[in-house]
Amino acid sequence: MILLQTNVDFFVPPDPRQGIIFGGIFLGLILVAVIGSKLSGPGTSGGSGGNASFLLRLSFRRKARRAGLSRQQARLLDRMAQKHNAADRNRLLTSTRSLDRLLTRSLATAETESTSDYVREQMKHDLLQIRSRLGRMDGNGSPVKSSRKLRQGTEIIIRTSDKTQYDSRVVASTEQLLGIEAPGPGPNEHYGWSKGMPLVILFDVGGDGLYGFKTKVAGYRTRRGTPALYVDHSDTISSAQKRKSPRKDFGNPAYFFPVLVVTEGRGRNRKKRAVVDSAKRQLGTIQDISAGGCGLRARTSMKPGTLIKITFEVRQGTNVTVFGKLLSVEPGYRGSLLHVKFTKVSRVHMNEIMAYVYGYTGERQERAYG
Repeated sequence: MILLQTNVDFFVPPDPRQGIIFGGIFLGLILVAVIGSKLSGPGTSGGSGGNASFLLRLSFRRKARRAGLSRQQARLLDRMAQKHNAADRNRLLTSTRSLDRLLTRSLATAETESTSDYVREQMKHDLLQIRSRLGRMDGNGSPVKSSRKLRQGTEIIIRTSDKTQYDSRVVASTEQLLGIEAPGPGPNEHYGWSKGMPLVILFDVGGDGLYGFKTKVAGYRTRRGTPALYVDHSDTISSAQKRKSPRKDFGNPAYFFPVLVVTEGRGRNRKKRAVVDSAKRQLGTIQDISAGGCGLRARTSMKPGTLIKITFEVRQGTNVTVFGKLLSVEPGYRGSLLHVKFTKVSRVHMNEIMAYVYGYTGERQERAYG
């Protein structure tokens, strides 16, 4: 009988470093497998096609980030492009028309497929913010190159050398001269527009900002009963203002009310509360509107700094309520123009305003599906 020696080790304890190395290799293989499955993508016939598709989408997202979108917005735009089979995703970043077409469809999808009001409005908000971030792009949104392209009826602003501004509109255009409605203090009255007087003519381009040109008064006469001021044309159009929020002509009636700030309580319990003065309701017309504010035409004696509440319809049957602060008042022969900055707007009502500003309701929506 052979006795076993107790001081002999039959099994050598494993080296901890070897376990760590083995575990790292194992996890690396799992990671490679996961990445490979994502690159190939579901429903692809081959790995190379899936890899190419993934790389193209990744490249698009990077371009979208460089164009000004957040990571979340870039992913959302990519997802909508895939959902609606956008032929050329890169065109979404360079063509306003292509982007508008996709967003119109995407907004309609959000309207019908969302599971709750909150999800629907959040999705619409995110999509509209994409349009707002990208802003005006080259191509369809480019400004006019010459004042000869201004159409009859175009709303303009006349600015004199002393910075006085008058609202007006284009009434005629010839090869050499541009005819504009001559502002005056009353019917059949006009200010003294002398020949050679320097002026700046400002106009809006697609709701994205003010553009203008320098010119001089060439003449004055009555055209079809309307006092017309004629100025020299210009082929040098420059940006006068880049609005943070694009603006669009509106023209719908609106009720507005002054808002009073009242103080309640005493001492530490003292609080301020905003109260709408419903007894002083007035009727006006919203001349133009943006996500940041509006131009309200009305006959009123309100002073800058006044807080107001405005109610109106963006589209039939859709009531919108906003609160704002009166920034300035421009007297005019058609009533004062109140420049209002919005201070409080619900997400639902802001979505309605932005959808109108970008033309994602009504006619454009019909064209997108027609």
